[in-house]
Amino acid sequence: MNLLLSFGVTATFLAVGELVARRLEREKPDATDEKLALWEKVWHSDFYVMQSTSAGWPPSQPINGDGLQDRTHAVEKPEGTWRVVILGDSVTAGPPFQPAEGYPAILQSRLDERGPWVEVFSVALWGWSTRQERFAFERIARRYRPDQVIVGLCLNDVEELQNNLARPPALVAALHRRSALVRRLVRAEARQITSIEELFADTEKTRAAFERLFAEMRLLRDEVRASGATFSVLVFPVRFQYESGSPPPRAQKRLAEFCAAEGIRCLDLQAAFASLGRDGFEDLLHFTAPGRRLVAQRVLAEGLIPAEVASARSLGPVRGEDAPTASAVGEEPPPGIEDVAALTRALGDPRPRARTEAAWALGRLGAPAAGAVPALISALGDAHESVRAFAASALGSIGLPARAAVSALRPGLRDPRQSVRWRTIEALGKIGGEAEATVPALVSALESPDAYVRAGAVCALRDLGPQARAALPALAAATHDESFGVRAVAVQALVSVGGGDTGSVTALTEAMRGSTDGDYRWKAARALGQIGPAAVAAAPALVQALSDDNGHVRREAAIALGKIGPAAAAVAAGPLARALEDSDPTIRTVAARALGRIRAASAAPALARHLEDDDEAVRQAARSSLEAIRGGTR
Repeated sequence: MNLLLSFGVTATFLAVGELVARRLEREKPDATDEKLALWEKVWHSDFYVMQSTSAGWPPSQPINGDGLQDRTHAVEKPEGTWRVVILGDSVTAGPPFQPAEGYPAILQSRLDERGPWVEVFSVALWGWSTRQERFAFERIARRYRPDQVIVGLCLNDVEELQNNLARPPALVAALHRRSALVRRLVRAEARQITSIEELFADTEKTRAAFERLFAEMRLLRDEVRASGATFSVLVFPVRFQYESGSPPPRAQKRLAEFCAAEGIRCLDLQAAFASLGRDGFEDLLHFTAPGRRLVAQRVLAEGLIPAEVASARSLGPVRGEDAPTASAVGEEPPPGIEDVAALTRALGDPRPRARTEAAWALGRLGAPAAGAVPALISALGDAHESVRAFAASALGSIGLPARAAVSALRPGLRDPRQSVRWRTIEALGKIGGEAEATVPALVSALESPDAYVRAGAVCALRDLGPQARAALPALAAATHDESFGVRAVAVQALVSVGGGDTGSVTALTEAMRGSTDGDYRWKAARALGQIGPAAVAAAPALVQALSDDNGHVRREAAIALGKIGPAAAAVAAGPLARALEDSDPTIRTVAARALGRIRAASAAPALARHLEDDDEAVRQAARSSLEAIRGGTR
């Protein structure tokens, strides 16, 4: 009886406490509630990348095959290349879906002015912290065999590591989610770091937070060094440090002391940003364009990337100097070498590095280096990979004046080295010239086992447009390529090259019907819409696609039917009217517009019903289409 009485009293006490706690919680909500999204809650794991099946073409694609905001890199490391991997979060990744605007791309551009030897990787995504960056090195970057790894460290990494890793036991966490009383007793907000400003104070919380960061940094450093690469850190400032009354830089001091103790090269950018102040920041953490340029400039000026690997050191004699130059990387690049004859002679230098740098310099000149085309063609057969690769690249940069090199470039598509194959297909795409010579070379590239080469060939054929009609059978076959990236570009190429050609319409229709990949089906449907009225033979297949499980496919099929126009009305009017009942308002909207485009008079009652649709865009589309059907203007 005493035991039961104890249980009863305890239960009553807890119940009353829970009710009081919930009342107080409603009256005074937790300021930190939902401020920080747990990695598991948002990503369903401790790591994520963007979804992408890119093969590297077209080059404008913002996300590469690794799911990163970066260009596509060959896994096979080119001869003589120094690879720099930059790990980071949104500050390193730069503006979303604009890889060229991030400081790693700016750094690459600056290095390209100095020599051909450094390749920069941006291994960074929005929301990553030091732990995700370690996973990214393990799972993505390490296989590229980098020589150097640089971590772009934001101070919010310290905050996120503490708040996401300082977890209670599972039972306490479950009770915390469900009970206001437990939340009040645990006082999780007191254990969280609620702002970056806290990191500039010396408290038990901040000390614990920095120790978590240091533990992750040690693990990452050890893995990087075990792979044979060097390891260094960039420490980024925050905007409030350039405001009056800002706290002393204790956070940066802690990081500097840690790096010194651990033998890690550390570049603190706080002083460098003083020249820009608040103008260097878009918000608390992220840099403006001048700020991103400043980061790249300081990396160079501080010699974080060794000068001896970045400079074109073998071209001193070409400049008329007595010895090869080895100027500091941070200085302005040496004056451009414009003596085409001297550079052409350097292609015969006994040193492979000199021949490579001569080809690189000729490529920097572009069309004015046309006189070097015969020597560059000879260099395509060089014994050294780097010479062959940069000779091909130079011919591409020279462009149309190098059209005599098209046939000589074809063997490079089968080169055993990836860098040569890639630069060869890039060159063929840039040179252009007479279709009689270019198209056969590009069609032969479609047989390459290298997906990047095949995608590049398809992209180049697409850019040739109707001149490449002889390649239509090969492009139709490419819509069944094993690589999604190749198939996706082939769909675009069929529109550009074939237009309303029966073969291209048939190939696109088969691609839309036969693929199990929803992304590919909607791209094929969009391509048919781009062809327009000439794709009327595909109307039945597009009608069938209006019932596809994938909403993107249904949407693009409705748009395509509208673009085909009145010729599709006989088969499309009824199915498009039924599509007005789709649960997705965007699909109802495009279906309504399509009915107006095809002048489907029989669908007028269905459109009239949707003048009262819950979605305003649907109502407007229905109204516009009814006017078109009744003879008004849309």
